[in-house]
Amino acid sequence: MRFKQRLKVIQSLEDTAKRSVVRAMMTESAFSIEELEELYCLFKSKHMTSCYWGSSSSAAERHDPSLPYLEQYRIDPVQFSQLFSALSSWVCGSHTPMLSARLFRLLDQNQDGLVNFKEFSSGLSESG
Repeated sequence: MRFKQRLKVIQSLEDTAKRSVVRAMMTESAFSIEELEELYCLFKSKHMTSCYWGSSSSAAERHDPSLPYLEQYRIDPVQFSQLFSALSSWVCGSHTPMLSARLFRLLDQNQDGLVNFKEFSSGLSESG
């Protein structure tokens, strides 16, 4: 029973974090609430998956709990390329890695070699 209660508490914290991120990005984005929620879940799942199954950088480099929720989860160019392929209708063979790398550099506003959710969603919103 205690384990079940802990899971409920953790899920509640995650839901609250997601709502906070979506609320904060509503003013900076042209996306709807539903679109932002989907993007956040997709972005976070890509980050979490890479923590356990291969990545070119360590999880500690890509997750900083001291930052605001908008900036906590960060993905590197390899992860972004996978996310780009999943989201884009531009997947076009040999040009996909080049397009992904260019978009990554464009979205990486602070030039740290990682893209956080704020950079990701605001950049996609501006380009759309």
